[in-house]
Amino acid sequence: MRNLVRPIGFVACMLVAAAASAGDDVQWKRVQRLDPGARITVAVDGAAPAERYFVKLDEHELVVLNLTAADLPKRQLIEMAKDNPDWMATTAKAS
Repeated sequence: MRNLVRPIGFVACMLVAAAASAGDDVQWKRVQRLDPGARITVAVDGAAPAERYFVKLDEHELVVLNLTAADLPKRQLIEMAKDNPDWMATTAKAS
């Protein structure tokens, strides 16, 4: 599976490919049930795993919050992702 990552400000979007095998389908269904604001570990080919906060997933991209920068209002950003994940996901495209 090939993943492309574009960090944009504190929101990162990852393009995702469809799962190919039955085992991947099970994992994919688990990801689809995540609640916005859930803390997850993301591993992308060639990079170390990183802790992020889930925002939104569709058949084309995974949107997560990257809250590692200093002085971010982390709690408020997580709450914004929980309250309106669609809006939060589109902020990455507007940045």
